[in-house]
Amino acid sequence: MKLKIKVTTVLKGVSLCVFALIFALLCGARALILTDDTLSPQLAQSRWQNGELRYAQISAFMTDDVKFSYNSIRAFRSTLETKLDEASIKADSEDSKLYTDAYSAQGTISASTDRASANSISVTAVGGDFFTIHNLRLLDGSYFQPDDINGDGVVIDDVLSWQLFGSYDVAGLLIYINSEPFTVTGVAAREYGGDFNLAYTDKPHMYMPFDTYARLAGETSVTCYEILIPDPISDFGMKLVKDNLGASADGTVYVENS
Repeated sequence: MKLKIKVTTVLKGVSLCVFALIFALLCGARALILTDDTLSPQLAQSRWQNGELRYAQISAFMTDDVKFSYNSIRAFRSTLETKLDEASIKADSEDSKLYTDAYSAQGTISASTDRASANSISVTAVGGDFFTIHNLRLLDGSYFQPDDINGDGVVIDDVLSWQLFGSYDVAGLLIYINSEPFTVTGVAAREYGGDFNLAYTDKPHMYMPFDTYARLAGETSVTCYEILIPDPISDFGMKLVKDNLGASADGTVYVENS
């Protein structure tokens, strides 16, 4: 089966505000309609709260033209740690993290199993602590580790699970992209209503490691960067991100979801 895969691009002239809204929905920055036994991705800031230290959840949405990369993120992390140290903001212990971040891009692929195939699957290519920030409700299995060296795990939504397997109990089974096997580590519940329908329409959805997607698709830019960052006073975290992230101001919109 031939691979059908592309990175979603944003047409020149499209309003960055519209672009930011769409990606906020796709990256989970807006609350989804969830059941009572799970937490919305928007509440990541509350889950990360550490004692009396206040946190902010900041998202940056970039067009492909910005060419934001993992190297950009590494440089920002180094600067961020220096800035937090200068502000005398320190972790409680050497083993604890002072902040957590994630990055992603959107695309489309086709995939198959021995039973069926699916085209135009919406893909979120993820890296960092994506599933810490986005607490997806799983019907089966578990999350993959986005930075796992093998990069062969994927999470699919229940729509895609039913389309490919006719079941939701599929953790551990294989799907194929361009004849390459990937293991389904988990099945996420699709949440219906409001913002979700606007973001995803009727396409099935898949989450896969960023580096794996970039290997399949070719050069891939980060189009969504998210961070849970100390925010001891109002706008401290936002200013720190905007001043040091290094993304072009012309192609980037920042949103605080706290």
